[in-house]
Amino acid sequence: MIIHRKLLLILVIALISCFISSAWQDTDHPSHIKTFFSPPADLNHKLAEYIGDAKEDIKACFYAVNSEEVAYALIKAHLKGVKVQIVMDRGRLFEEDSFYPKLKNFGLAREDTITKGLMHNKFCVIDDKIVWTGSYNPNPYAVYENNDAIAIESEELAGIYTQEFEKLWGDKIDNSKENLNHQIKINNLIIEVYFSPKDGAIILDKMLKLLKDAKSSIYFAQFTITHPEIAKTLIKKTKEGIDVKGVMEYEQIGPYSKYLWFELMKMDVKKDKNYTFAFHHKFFIIDENIVITGSLNPTLAGLNKNRENVLIIYSPEVAKEYLEYFKSML
Repeated sequence: MIIHRKLLLILVIALISCFISSAWQDTDHPSHIKTFFSPPADLNHKLAEYIGDAKEDIKACFYAVNSEEVAYALIKAHLKGVKVQIVMDRGRLFEEDSFYPKLKNFGLAREDTITKGLMHNKFCVIDDKIVWTGSYNPNPYAVYENNDAIAIESEELAGIYTQEFEKLWGDKIDNSKENLNHQIKINNLIIEVYFSPKDGAIILDKMLKLLKDAKSSIYFAQFTITHPEIAKTLIKKTKEGIDVKGVMEYEQIGPYSKYLWFELMKMDVKKDKNYTFAFHHKFFIIDENIVITGSLNPTLAGLNKNRENVLIIYSPEVAKEYLEYFKSML
């Protein structure tokens, strides 16, 4: 009798495991997409872990590298035989806490020489299969700043980011007329990827269309919003009865910021509560189904001059993770 009970228990566990496995496979949020939010996540440590796991190569475009943990992780990867290449913005190379001199001394880093504005990217391609990107710059205060990052395992996406990296590294001609693939599919999840300034007009059109087509809600966490068309669209959607909520960096509220527009219209847009460190997020959540994220601030410079990357992720599961974090900041 005891044996029969054990066999029955094993059978039930096996059936439950199969059900869970099947349910996981059907989800729009595959296991190779990871989201990270700071605080509480230590993004320096998370990125250093990804770097430490690299086996073949690391290709990174960072606005700046001021984190000792990340810089030393890159150097250690190089010393164990991983090919490491890093492009950084020329205006941030010789700051007091910049690790550019050390990285350059090992032959790992170059300054961006082709961008008219800022080389404002924050992405890293690892072993031609993992893309790390978001709002986060490696710096000693990252654990205290409000930032978000996403790591996506996809060889196709990594290939698209690699093409952008090669232009900035100097291995490929920067051809503004080239026709890159902007959309990939991971199981049932669709991701679109764009790079400014080349795709600036496309990014703006996409953002405006997605915002205008919102049926129930628009939630955003932004370092700043200065683009008038994006601000006008958010105001219009509020008037239409769409649930529009936002949080913005209070130190960026000035003559160019559209926060004052939102305030005058009595919109539910708040100043951030992290008064000591930067509120650096750059994401929108639309209808709890779509996430727009990356390095781009919704500004004219971000779209037309700076080097930026934008991901549009169509997934209620990914949107849920961003939404849960967004609600924690209200």
